[in-house]
Amino acid sequence: METSDSSSINDPSKTRNAYSVSRYRGVIVGIIFLAGSIFTFWSLQTIQKDLVQKVAYDHSSKLSNTLTQFRTLYTSEVISKAKAFGMEVSHDYKDNSAAIPLPATLSILLGEAITTADGGGARLYSDYPFPWRENSGGIRDSFEQEALEFFRESPYEREFYRIENYQGRLSLRYAAPDRMRESCVGCHNSHPDTPRNDWRVGDVRGVLEVIVPMNVAYNAIGNGLQRVWIIMGGLGGGSLLFLWFTNQRFRKQSTIIDQGTIALKKEIDDRLKAQREKEKIEVLANKLRESEAKMRSIVESAAESIVTITSANRIITTFNPAAEITFGYDGKHIIGKDFSLLTPEDSDINEFFLPSENKANNAVAIDELIGYRQDGTAFPMSMSVSPMGIKGQESYTIIIRDLTEKKALEAKLLQAQKLESVGQLAAGIAHEINTPIQFIGDNLVFAKDAILDISELIKKYQRFTDKNIDQDSEELIKEIKDIKETEERIDIEFTLEEAPKSINESLEGVARVAKIVRAMKEFSHPGSETMEMSDINSAIENTIVIAQNEWRYVANLETNLYSDLPLIPCFLNEFNQVILNLIVNAAHAISDALPEGEEEKGVINISTSIDGHWALIEVSDTGPGIPEKIISKVFDPFFTTKEVGKGTGQGLSIAHRVITEKHSGELDVTSKIGKGTTFSIRLPIHPTEQN
Repeated sequence: METSDSSSINDPSKTRNAYSVSRYRGVIVGIIFLAGSIFTFWSLQTIQKDLVQKVAYDHSSKLSNTLTQFRTLYTSEVISKAKAFGMEVSHDYKDNSAAIPLPATLSILLGEAITTADGGGARLYSDYPFPWRENSGGIRDSFEQEALEFFRESPYEREFYRIENYQGRLSLRYAAPDRMRESCVGCHNSHPDTPRNDWRVGDVRGVLEVIVPMNVAYNAIGNGLQRVWIIMGGLGGGSLLFLWFTNQRFRKQSTIIDQGTIALKKEIDDRLKAQREKEKIEVLANKLRESEAKMRSIVESAAESIVTITSANRIITTFNPAAEITFGYDGKHIIGKDFSLLTPEDSDINEFFLPSENKANNAVAIDELIGYRQDGTAFPMSMSVSPMGIKGQESYTIIIRDLTEKKALEAKLLQAQKLESVGQLAAGIAHEINTPIQFIGDNLVFAKDAILDISELIKKYQRFTDKNIDQDSEELIKEIKDIKETEERIDIEFTLEEAPKSINESLEGVARVAKIVRAMKEFSHPGSETMEMSDINSAIENTIVIAQNEWRYVANLETNLYSDLPLIPCFLNEFNQVILNLIVNAAHAISDALPEGEEEKGVINISTSIDGHWALIEVSDTGPGIPEKIISKVFDPFFTTKEVGKGTGQGLSIAHRVITEKHSGELDVTSKIGKGTTFSIRLPIHPTEQN
């Protein structure tokens, strides 16, 4: 660009050619101005026509709506009250001081009152006018006939308009239907002079027409356009004259300008070059400042805590507002302090903060560790540490997330899932307890009657043994006979045989209830915030007892529990919930697969074993299986294949999170269509070593 400009200015022949072209500049500008003026005038005429039509339409539509609303308001607010005071409503109201005009009569008068000298106005007409309106209220021309026919053929249309010559003037004729209202049908059908007595609500009685002349507006705007054209012509001529004089002056001064152009160009080039260099430096500086401000804004406004520390001695150099909220420190006071104030010594962190030659130069994420606030309060947090190097100095960016709310939410979600499970199982547990309680009650009633009968017999035995042996033999025979009758009446042999059985059944029922209560107690134990060494087999057996009403009617539950399974460190309460979810899901899957009326049950199998460093728990069912296309989604939150209202889609999601995140274990699923599904849980026997 610079070379082309310099050659143009240094070559006088090119300069003279440019001056020759400039002679015709005025002519070219004049032609362009004239063409633009003609186009503008044509556009204004087009706009004038559209504007006049739009204004006329809006005016007629609003006037028609106003007259209709006035008539409705007059009917509802004036007529009813006038009739209440005994006034007459009639078309012939002028000769009667106690009468007021009909709504239609008042509308006609109002239309006549607003009629203007230029032909504008409003008119209400019908092809069934009353006798006193046959001359003024009937059809007058083809437009009125077409409007009336249009509204009767199209009952849902609200307007009919056309621009045409009316009484020698170009006018917009706007028609709206006058439909029979419920309050008017009775009067029109019963009036002695009515031309028609079969009117119904919604029938088109007539037409309300508004006429708006358009010639005055056209003439006014046309005169305005003529004045605009005259003004533009004058301005155009003056502009062309000014350009001619300017061009002549330019030619006279061209020689002087040409002489100074070359020297000026060189000076301009030098200055432009220096200016461009300066602008480049300023642009780079602005970008650097913007980048710095953007990064500072990101750090300051970030919702996560962001801390930067030096590599050598872990001194805090940046502490954003989110970190101030999380840890409770003032950023001004914490900067320059040791990072160990925020978190205790952690093995993962210590390994990361080794010199760069002893570790890989990439980020490390710690899912959970303990942090300390300024007041000494400990709280769970996660941390991501990334190295960064600026000007050869190594430092670290640490992003910290407070997990307090997340932990609380997980606890609430787990508790809600547990309460949901307990709610679902409550009726079943009540049934399981009620059955033994019923036969315990029946057996106790039997035992009570048996004891009373035996007591009666024993008393008779006692009276007999108390008799003197020398007593009259007849009396003794009578006593013996009474004892025999009592034995037969109470069926002593049956009583002595069945009483022990009823007591044993009652004891079995008590043991059964106690087992259910004990299982419920252990299942609902709140647990602790830390892992405890737990008997997994016992926990599974208790959960089976709790859930038996869910599976016993659709499946046979088989167990194969490894007797030498060691105590496993876990959160027992949450582990119970996982097993419960898997058993209930298996029962529901089998239930959905069984044909209606099918007596044969499915099978649920629960086994435990040792798999290397893992304790393996497997829950299998003979359900329909899970399709391959959705098996990867079964652990997603809110994903469910059950009917609406039967499942929340949270059970397996919570189970997966409990096993993988809280126990550092694994929860997998395998399935075959038509064969069944197996969920496999792996819990580390020694979590620290496994991690």
